[in-house]
Amino acid sequence: MAHIEPGQLADPYSELDLRRYVAVFEAAAQLARDPFFGLRLGEEVEIEQFGPLGIVILAAGTLAKAMCAWARYSSTWQSGTITEVVSKGDVWECVYQISDDTVRPRRQDTEFTLALVCRLFRGTLSRQWAPLGIQFEHAAPGGLETSAARRLYQRTFRCPVEFGCTSNRILVDHNDLDVPTVGAYHGLAPHVEHLLQTLERPGQLPERLSERVTRAIRSRLGYQPVTAPGVASALGLSARTLQRRLQTEGTSLRTLVRECRRSRAEAMLADPRRQVTTVAHSLGYAGTAVLSRAFKAWTGGAPRTFRGKASGRC
Repeated sequence: MAHIEPGQLADPYSELDLRRYVAVFEAAAQLARDPFFGLRLGEEVEIEQFGPLGIVILAAGTLAKAMCAWARYSSTWQSGTITEVVSKGDVWECVYQISDDTVRPRRQDTEFTLALVCRLFRGTLSRQWAPLGIQFEHAAPGGLETSAARRLYQRTFRCPVEFGCTSNRILVDHNDLDVPTVGAYHGLAPHVEHLLQTLERPGQLPERLSERVTRAIRSRLGYQPVTAPGVASALGLSARTLQRRLQTEGTSLRTLVRECRRSRAEAMLADPRRQVTTVAHSLGYAGTAVLSRAFKAWTGGAPRTFRGKASGRC
């Protein structure tokens, strides 16, 4: 059971390490006996309670700027996560992903975050706004077949919701991007942004390129090809520079892809509800045979054997 000291509860800027933070959500859902605890909590938080980041989102001016502000400054609220805005033609995506695949279960945190972000965006436009769709990496929760559970997701997001996807995404219609926001904090935006910039963990060591590449790989696995030109372009580098700089850090793109695939495969296979075929496709493999060969090279055994051992540990 997760534990928080009383003094931490009294300080809104007190920090928890990510693993314990996520565990708090799961523990709260168990104590409340509410499997939809995170989803409901995300519905109830007011924008002003979200602190400086909420004010910057409200003051952004357009939905596109609000989305970019969320992706840019969300690390001041929660570290150890991938938050980015990706353009896919007529659809823009807000991606949210915990970087460490071993931090599980994490469904409550994920549903809380996407419900809260949708609430923030809706508050900047109008109460009628809705995204095109919501995608969750976790499997469909038990009880989803009941009408009450379906109504809860529909009330929260007002759009189709998918489960078992490669990552967590809010899909936004490009026609909504330039709609003016209705926030009342436009004059405060520069001052609050300056505050957020000071909260971006000053004093940390400069981020290694391999860490940035790993994030880029995780956001693409099973969704688009992971190639040196594609990853390099996303990071503003040439493919040759990417490979050379990774070599100086003692690694390579191929090694990082393999590590990402292995950690995600092990995390997904630990969930007995996920089919091995789904896991293979989520890693960008053509089928289970390819996954099985890769998994045997990693661990010496088959995916189903690993799943049996993981279930025995639980």
